[in-house]
Amino acid sequence: MWLLLSACCLGQSGQGSTGESTAPPAAAETSEPAFAAAQVLLRHGKYDEAISQLQSLAAAKPVPKGLCRELGAAYYQKGDYPKAIDYLKAAQAEAPDDRESTQLLGLSYYLSGHPADAIPYHE
Repeated sequence: MWLLLSACCLGQSGQGSTGESTAPPAAAETSEPAFAAAQVLLRHGKYDEAISQLQSLAAAKPVPKGLCRELGAAYYQKGDYPKAIDYLKAAQAEAPDDRESTQLLGLSYYLSGHPADAIPYHE
C-alpha cells in the first residue's frame, strides 16, 4: 500500500505536490479512460471493482490526479475507514483545498472512533 500511496502523491516528475490546482479533475478532464470508468463504478456502488481498477492505475505514468481521493472515497463508502484515512491523507497532500477529501477525511476519523482527530477537518 505504501507504493500506491506514494504514487498518488507524486507528480509526473516524482517531485511531489506543486500546490498548483487544488481540485481533482472531473472525469472528462482526465486523459485516462480507465480512471473515468472507475469513477462510474463508484457512482454505481461497485466499490470493490472500482478499487481494483484504481489500484491498477497507480503504476500508470502519469498517475491520474485525484487517484488517492477516489480510492479514499471508495474505501469510505465500503466502511473501511482506516484505509480511507490513509488515502484521503495522501489526497490532502496532493490537493489541500479539496473540500470533498477534507470532509471525507474528517468523517472517516469520526466513524473509525477517533472524533478528536476529526475536529480539524470540520472547522
